[in-house]
Amino acid sequence: MPRRMWSARIDGVDHKIELEHGIWSGRRRLVVDSWEVHDSSRLFDLGGDIHFAVAGHQGLLRIVPRSLGYVYAMALDGMWVNGGGLVTPLPRFVRFASYAIIAHGLFLLAVAALSPGDFVSLFLFVGTRAVAASYLALQLVSGTRDGWYASLGYAALTLVLAVGVVVAGVVAGLHLDSSTIPSDLRTPVGLLGDIAFAGAIGGLLLGSNAVRNFYLPQSEPTAA
Repeated sequence: MPRRMWSARIDGVDHKIELEHGIWSGRRRLVVDSWEVHDSSRLFDLGGDIHFAVAGHQGLLRIVPRSLGYVYAMALDGMWVNGGGLVTPLPRFVRFASYAIIAHGLFLLAVAALSPGDFVSLFLFVGTRAVAASYLALQLVSGTRDGWYASLGYAALTLVLAVGVVVAGVVAGLHLDSSTIPSDLRTPVGLLGDIAFAGAIGGLLLGSNAVRNFYLPQSEPTAA
């Protein structure tokens, strides 16, 4: 597994922190001064924080998805070691929204498996959307504003497609069973699922002041 190492000088003594992170396996192993203090694995590794103690101080190691990999940062007593500044925790609803996006991708694959159709259509529309959902979930928990906007766009597009198909079926008499549109958009279960997931993702990302302030921080007024 790839290994990352940090050195923290506390009260004149150097302390060694080592992280082994399996990008594909999701395993995290943290060693502080040759003592293993953390060992865990995750099926879907969306990053996160590992808390530990070193020389009587509270440490934090943050794993953040970025593009197709991960970046790492360490903090001591609530302050980042290299860049300075206070540690800002990722709002809980953001992580819930990332799980909802991944769940929607799995839902698309499940509906496609239960409603087999043209292989090319399945690959282009369902497979691509499922992969995009996983990628967006990783970018969302990276804490970037672009990831937040992209996830909101994903939820909005999913909702617009589902509602548009429903309206077309009611107004224009579109026969969904015989159409070539993706399987989740031509079955009642798929349409209801798309609408429910889109509403949940949008609600989690917009319904909390903590989430909005995290991505769109309000500047503090300055004294005249």
